[in-house]
Amino acid sequence: MTRIFIIRHAEAEGNIFRRAHGWYNAPLTENGLKQVENLKNRLIGEHIDVIYSSDLRRTMQTAAAPSRACGLEIIPEKGLRELAMGDWENLSWGDCYHIDYELTAHFADNPDWRAPNTESVREMYERTGEALFRILERHEGQTVCLVSHSVAIRALMTRMLYNDIEKFADVKMVGNASLSLFEYENGVFTPIFISSNEHNAGNPLFLSKPMPGSDERPNLWFRNAEPSEVDFAASLWKDAWKAVHRSGFGFDEAAARETLATYLSRRPDAIRLAFCGNEPAGIVVFDHEPNEAGVLHIVLFMLREKFRGHGLALQLFGECMTMARLAGKSTLRLRVAKKNRKAYDFYTKNGCYEVFDEGQDVLMKRDVLPVDVLK
Repeated sequence: MTRIFIIRHAEAEGNIFRRAHGWYNAPLTENGLKQVENLKNRLIGEHIDVIYSSDLRRTMQTAAAPSRACGLEIIPEKGLRELAMGDWENLSWGDCYHIDYELTAHFADNPDWRAPNTESVREMYERTGEALFRILERHEGQTVCLVSHSVAIRALMTRMLYNDIEKFADVKMVGNASLSLFEYENGVFTPIFISSNEHNAGNPLFLSKPMPGSDERPNLWFRNAEPSEVDFAASLWKDAWKAVHRSGFGFDEAAARETLATYLSRRPDAIRLAFCGNEPAGIVVFDHEPNEAGVLHIVLFMLREKFRGHGLALQLFGECMTMARLAGKSTLRLRVAKKNRKAYDFYTKNGCYEVFDEGQDVLMKRDVLPVDVLK
């Protein structure tokens, strides 16, 4: 009899920023690293002979849990990668809905589903199945640990439970950093438990909150502002000022418009408008030419009041990370008013750190790891 542990990667950037990450090689979040530690503690004392992991960063980081618990090396396995997202790699899910609502609404719900210009669910099913049986043949009678991704694990479990890709829709997604166990003997897979996640009770996956009157989690999509929208952008800047200072006193709207027009004249992506459905939800403004090399300065980061409190700030911050990477920057920089404690705590929780006290404001930075789409 062969035992098969299956682990889904811990909370990663794509999960909390709500972006389409297939072969986009983004890392785990700080919360995800805590989930890895929790999983390691659960696995201490378990007998595992070998660990195979998808070669993507988020799975290799998660595979550190069984590796440290059992003192084993991690074997990278490309066949265990997530469903590739093709042209949609690292788009926000809101962008995907905006581009093709029907395709996104039916994400991976049938064997022939595919994002534009990439593999289908059926092709991924064949790829992951080939990897599974190659590993099982190599380690017959041992305990194997496989670390993979949500849709890829659905494909693996479809094969193990039904051996029929047409049953794919019947297999549910397992949780981040969850543990599942199967036994395999005489060609038959027997589930012992699936998606066990008690070890992460204190560090659950972050989930955005539905807007009033909806059961669905909201998703932001983004586009560059047009020169004709500078006045609107300045009005959002004024609203952000009022939210911090309780009034519009001290805000120079004419100077704000001039600053915004200058940024936009330098780069068309200096002002990114965020939308929820068809409604403007927020804005982020960048200075691509600060006085530090490799730095992208966030001049304005703002959600309109209606859209606050639903987790959308994380999606807006995810757009900042994406814009920094696209610009080849290694650091985000921003200023936060000391009185705006909620914003300070948000940035700190999401990897920003204080570098200078400017009196009424605090200068903060966030390191940006370069990320590519694996081939």
